[in-house]
Amino acid sequence: MEIRHGAGTFVRELAPGRRARERTLQALGLVRKLLAEARRSGVSLAELQRALEAELGVKAT
Repeated sequence: MEIRHGAGTFVRELAPGRRARERTLQALGLVRKLLAEARRSGVSLAELQRALEAELGVKAT
């Protein structure tokens, strides 16, 4: 968002590199939340990994 005094508030386009960094930061935040919730629920890392592999249809190496 960009605020221009006397003109209003506008959505500002981000440069592609910055947009990618923002998405990476959002992804990291999502992963941290997922891990925290898994810990609170007693889900092990191995269980979480198997669930992610099943959901994505891939096997991690």
